[in-house]
Order: sequence, then C-alpha cells, then structure tokens
Amino acid sequence: MVLLLKIKPTLIASPSILEDLTGLIDLETVLMLALKNNRDIKYAAINQKLAKERLKISYRRFLPELELGLKHNDSVVYGSPDSRVKQISIGLKQLIFDAGRYSSNLRMQKAETGSMSLIST
Repeated sequence: MVLLLKIKPTLIASPSILEDLTGLIDLETVLMLALKNNRDIKYAAINQKLAKERLKISYRRFLPELELGLKHNDSVVYGSPDSRVKQISIGLKQLIFDAGRYSSNLRMQKAETGSMSLIST
C-alpha cells in the first residue's frame, strides 16, 4: 500500500478504482500474458523450432547424392582446329560406413531438442 501511495496517490483516494482493477484480471492470467509476451522466451521457442528443422534436414546425409554437371568451352582461335568442348557428367555418392559417428550425433541432437520444453507462443 505504501508503494502505491508513492507512485499514484490518486489511486488510494478512490477505493472504487482499486476494486475495479482487482476484478479485471487474476494472477495466472497476468503470468501467462507476461510469459507469452517475453521476448527471450519467444526467441528460445524459435531456436527450438529451428533446431528441430535442422535435425530433420540432417537425415539427408543418409540418402544418396546425385551430381549433374555441364562443362563447355567455346573459345575460338583462328588458324587452329576447332576448340569447342562440351562435357556432361553424372555422379552418385552414398554414405556406406562412418563407424556410427553421424548416427550417434543425430541421436544426441534428437535428445537435446526433445528435452527442451518451452511455453508455446
């Protein structure tokens, strides 16, 4: 009550204003609004979503990689044979064995992202 007196003496002068203010919102609602509008919590929730999406993307290392390439050289030199070269290349790479390093890293990342619990915004 002393704190209110120092800040706003007009609030104490009219008790009907205090009665109106106390009936508007309860403590749980105030806490939920504060947590919902907290910038740090929003950033943490966004970082958690990003970590989960990065985890999903990191599984692509187990899939085969297909490389397509096109190379051409059209330089013209007078008085010499034709130097135009066109090449097409196709490559396929597949991870076969990495001694379980990558899969253990994925398990650790999955455990870290699953252990985070934040208030959804």
